[in-house]
Formats: sequence, C-alpha cells, structure tokens
Amino acid sequence: MKILLVKTSSLGDVVHNLPVASDIRARFPQARIDWVVEEGFADIPRLHPAVSRVIPVAVRRWRRRLLSAPTWGELRAYRDAVRAETYDLVLDTQGLVKSALLARQARGKHAGYAAEAVREPLAARFYDATYAIPKNLHAVERNRWLAAAALGYELTLPLDYGIAAAPLAASWLPAAPYCVLLTASSRADKLWPEADWLALAAALNARGLACVLPGGSAEERDRAARGRRHGAGGGRAADGHRRTGAAAGRRAPRRRRRHRPQPHRRRHRATDFLPVRRLASGVDRRPCRRDGDQPRRRRRAALVCAGHRGGDEQAVMARFLYNPRCSPCCLTCGCIFPAQQETAGVPRTSGERFGRYAAAPLQPLIWLHAVSVGETRAAAPIVAALKARHPGHRILLTHMTPTGRRVSEDLFGDGVERAYLPYDYPCAVRRFLRHFRPAIGVVMETEIWPNLGGDLQGKGLPCCWRMPACRRNRRAATRAFPT
Repeated sequence: MKILLVKTSSLGDVVHNLPVASDIRARFPQARIDWVVEEGFADIPRLHPAVSRVIPVAVRRWRRRLLSAPTWGELRAYRDAVRAETYDLVLDTQGLVKSALLARQARGKHAGYAAEAVREPLAARFYDATYAIPKNLHAVERNRWLAAAALGYELTLPLDYGIAAAPLAASWLPAAPYCVLLTASSRADKLWPEADWLALAAALNARGLACVLPGGSAEERDRAARGRRHGAGGGRAADGHRRTGAAAGRRAPRRRRRHRPQPHRRRHRATDFLPVRRLASGVDRRPCRRDGDQPRRRRRAALVCAGHRGGDEQAVMARFLYNPRCSPCCLTCGCIFPAQQETAGVPRTSGERFGRYAAAPLQPLIWLHAVSVGETRAAAPIVAALKARHPGHRILLTHMTPTGRRVSEDLFGDGVERAYLPYDYPCAVRRFLRHFRPAIGVVMETEIWPNLGGDLQGKGLPCCWRMPACRRNRRAATRAFPT
C-alpha cells in the first residue's frame, strides 16, 4: 500500500500530523508513506521513521514569483516527483485550496475533509471522498480521525508522534545541563521579543542552566548570535535548526520554547469579563487571562479592515473597496426596514439605522451589542454583573432585529438604554459613536463590521468580542480584542 500525506505548513500543523504516520504504520506495517510539505519544514517529517520520502514544495516562495520561469520549472519538477508513484490514497489533512491543488497532481484516490468540516469549503470539490470530521476536536485528533475514516480502521491506538532523532554529538554543546531555546517562528508577527528571551535566559543561567540557541536561516543565526553576545547562549547557532534542536533534545534534560497557550477548555460563566490590554502600538499580542485562569490563545479575528493585520495601507484599501458595496445595501435596507416595521406593528426607528438618535443618554456608559433574541438572553447575566460592579455606569444595549429589542424590553425594562446598531456605513457609525460615547463595548457574537471596528480603533475605544468556542456542546469562551 502506498499513501501520500499532504500537510504543507505551518510548523505546528506539520507536527500535529505526525501521529497520522504513526497510526498508519501501526495498522499497515508494510505501507509506504510519502509526505508533501513546505520546504522550510521538510526536516520535521524526516524525523519520523515511517515516512519513506519527503516531497518539498515552496508555495510561499512560488506565489511571490508566480510568473517567473524558475517557478514554473519547480512546479513541473514537483508534478513529476509526485506522479512518479500511483498511490492507493492521497490524503489531504490541510483542508486548503492550495493543498487540494497540490494533492490533485498525484495519481490515486484523493480524500479530505467534507465542505462543512474544512477550513476552505472549495477544497472539498477536489477530493474523490470526503469525511465530515467534527470541527471542535483538537487538530491532532481531527487529522487522526480523517486518516482512520479514509483507510477504514478504528482509532483505538495511543497517541504517538513517532519522532526519532539520533543523539547530537557536537563539540560546541555545553557539558553542563542546558536548555534549548527555540526562538524561531514562521512569521515575524509570531516572534517573541528578544528582550523577553534574554530575561528567560538570565533566569535559566541563574539556576545553573546553559542555553543553546539553534538557528537555521541567516536571520535566525543572527538573532542567536545577538543572544549569545548578551549572555543568552552557551553554544553557537547551527544550520538545520529543527533537526539540530530535536537531536539536541535527546541529550538535553530540559527544553524550553516560547509558550503558546492552548484554547481554554473550562466551562465559562456568562459573567466572565476579560480586561482589555493595549500596547503602545494599539495591538495586544499577549494572551489575555483572568486571575486563576489558564492562559488563552488569541484567535486572529478577521478584522483586516479594522487594521488588526496587514498594516495601515491594507486596512485603508480594504475599507475603500468595502464601502462602495456597503452603501447600496444600507440604502436598500433603509427603504425596506420601515415598511417591515409598520407591518409588524413596531414603532418607526429607521433613523437609528443611520445613526440618528433622540436625546443623549447619561454618561458614563457601557455598550453591549446583542444581535437578536439569543444574544439578548445571553447578555442578561452580564448586564446584572456590570450593574453590580459599576453602579455609576449606564448600560446601552444595541440590537439588529425588532424581536431582540422586544426581548430586551421584557428582560430589562427601563433599567438599560436600548437602540438599534446602525448599518456599517461610515457616517452612520461615526454618528453612533459621537452620540453615545461609550467607555467600553462588548459584542455578544462574532460580528465583524469593518467600519465600526476601524472607528473604534481610531478613537482608542476598547471593545471585547464574546465568541463561541464550541457550538456542538454549547460551550462559550470569551476572547478580548483591543480595537
């Protein structure tokens, strides 16, 4: 049996796919396993003894030079390499269009996630067989379940990453106990500040532990050299940092890496409220936490238009392209919504949809946005907790549907201010913020409004998004996003 695994990037995703190779080898000892992976991470699957051949690709480099002749030459070389064998199964555990296209170049039965369970639903159209694996599982378990479903075996095996690296014999390794500090990252915005690495190295040195800083690229070796000059490293940087780091770990009594918190799994109370932290740059990359809670991984929200990612130029361009499409929708809704209100017997409040409100509310004010009925009911304990903790603040509850507003009137009566959130039109959003001037905002669902997020960031107003962590078992986790 010949099997091709397609998991190209990034570092953590490739590591999460290693147990798939272990499961296949345990169920099919004679199986030959090949692996398609990004060239920068090719050393990781080579550490697994069950992987016979690693086929590197360079999608990240190719897409920057797509029209150049060398790029097309490398694409042809990849196609020839991957078509040299006819596989019994081509398994794409990445679930992206790019990985599906790479998998499609190989000959054999193509399998992957179903459209409702994949990150990019379009990728499912390239598979011959699809499997609906629950999205709320950990990435390791999702990969293993997919392989078990595609190959028809029960997943009863223990978790095994299968990494096997020969002990590293290098003259520059310290004889005393040491720690391997893996300072590299696939993207610059994931890097830990060098000052924090130096502080960690100083703390380890104070305990009698030397520090080894592997480095693969020239930039990584320069970073490791700067750390050694400041007393952070006990050994020189070596090429092939992933293989070197794994081999050094065979001898090292301790290994340290920048802590990357896992998603918090305890059941959250509805009254959990996270403080918003801001850095000088206006974007907080540290995990938010409450006292006694475990660290939480920050989810990258799709707030490109709000300036969270991609730089100011990209944010301005995205909003420039978004607003012309938003304007006709706002005007159309402005004509339809008043007629619907009259039919439903609801007082006309169409002006609020364009940021025109009556008397100004009392200040200071805390703003909660609950789209409809479910979010309004979920906001009840939060409103009660905010009133108890901040008796001097008024609560503004905004909605998008008349039913949500009616439920708000039944639940809170005159205890809160209520209004419709305006359409995401620049002038309407600015009038809304200028009228109410909230001290802080809480959005009860995953609603991404580019103009609203951009104006909140421009005014320096903190806002928290309360996002669902798992719809299947109705758990909810709170994430705080400074805007």
